[in-house]
Amino acid sequence: MRFCKIKAVRRKDFIMFGSLIVLFLLVAVFCVSLISAKNLAERAQSIKLGDSKEKVREMLGAPTETYLPRLFGVNYETWAYGHRFRLSSDFPYFTYNLRLSLFHPETDEICISFDSHSNVVNVYVPGVNSRTK
Repeated sequence: MRFCKIKAVRRKDFIMFGSLIVLFLLVAVFCVSLISAKNLAERAQSIKLGDSKEKVREMLGAPTETYLPRLFGVNYETWAYGHRFRLSSDFPYFTYNLRLSLFHPETDEICISFDSHSNVVNVYVPGVNSRTK
């Protein structure tokens, strides 16, 4: 009988320990996402009109989404940089960002547009004035 009690206690400890690890990982991913979003906005402000795609990729990394010119979409090839989590003042305090827009970036994403020669013609950083050629 004592063996069953010890086994049950170990199982409870294991479940609690596992839950704490999962919670820690979720908090860590959330914090890293917020920090990288701020750094990304700061780096995007240093992009100059006329910079090449290679320079943008070097400074910002791979885009979250790429939008090509279409009839109802964007006029230029546009790279969008967004973050996966969003803060909210209401419960649940953060949400996972699902991208539902197929033709153009969302208004809260960093957007870099390129002309036909692969040079930057527009830089949009939310909360900061955009620069257009």
